[in-house]
Amino acid sequence: NGAKFIYDREQSGADNSLFNAKQRSTPLTIRDIELEYIGTFDIGYSYAGAVCGIDVRAASAFTGLLIEGVTASGFNRSGVQIASGGEYINNVTIRGCYLHHNRVAGVWFGNVDGIDVTGNRADYNGLESDPLTGYGISGISECKTKNINIHHNTCNNNLRKGIDTHSG
Repeated sequence: NGAKFIYDREQSGADNSLFNAKQRSTPLTIRDIELEYIGTFDIGYSYAGAVCGIDVRAASAFTGLLIEGVTASGFNRSGVQIASGGEYINNVTIRGCYLHHNRVAGVWFGNVDGIDVTGNRADYNGLESDPLTGYGISGISECKTKNINIHHNTCNNNLRKGIDTHSG
């Protein structure tokens, strides 16, 4: 309910994000919080950053995720990352969030079946010295995402692209 979390843990491996959700058998809701990263932002090559505001991954099928009213800024990866290396994450909604000044993207997603990204602001993502990142909302290129709905979002001043679906 409006809580603000300031995160300064420096990156030391793959699981450095503020909120990690890996295995879920029930739906998950993350709502009305503010997340800010004040640790190291530029740590090298384009996708080396591993710290996200919210990082949801699943090795087995996972259904039902709502992220709503979240502000996430300053992360050296993404404000919100939804990506599965295994089976699909199903029925994801990201709504009414403000995701800005992150290294790779505001929202970065892959291997999702049914994602609805609606009414968000994803501004000023990217690093000036790195022309390969800086997306407002983006699908991950190595993934096969299905049933993508991206509508009524505002994506201004991102260094690479506002909305880009590498996959789908």
